[in-house]
Amino acid sequence: MKHSNLVVLSALSALLVAAPVASAERLEPGTVEIGGNFLYDFDSSVGKDLELGLLGGMYVSYGWLVGGEVQYADNDLFTVYALMATVERSFEFGSADTMSPFVPYVGLGLGFGSSSFENGDDASAAVLSGKAGLKLMLTGDLAVDLGLYANFATDDIYSDKDGATDKDCSIRLGLRTFLF
Repeated sequence: MKHSNLVVLSALSALLVAAPVASAERLEPGTVEIGGNFLYDFDSSVGKDLELGLLGGMYVSYGWLVGGEVQYADNDLFTVYALMATVERSFEFGSADTMSPFVPYVGLGLGFGSSSFENGDDASAAVLSGKAGLKLMLTGDLAVDLGLYANFATDDIYSDKDGATDKDCSIRLGLRTFLF
């Protein structure tokens, strides 16, 4: 586990040093943003562990992204998915000539989640999601995304070290791209 943390930190450090100062001008209305994050652990404490998040949306006003998100997780103990409508606010710093490559964001999502546990317990719930993160613009059309996500459900659809729970919190690393 320590080795994988070192690899992630080294990759992030290299991106920070090598990233060009790219404009965050892709936040204007009409721009479509799609992104995703992925984790596959061959031998976690719950066996093979797969987590996938996909998002997409369109900027409806400068810095305001409206869209949707799908979250999926599967391991030897449970399978869970959530489908949400989301709103995200991105902030940029600098002037048109000296735009910062860092674009912080906050967002909310509301949707539906469902899970199936290996012991036969199934649950479905409404899900409220909050997130905060930072996009590092590598180019005008591509960004590395690092975000903190917190999901709160009306029933126990998630799992933690103590068993089923109605909360899930994670740090996600992924990519985002800007179209049109």
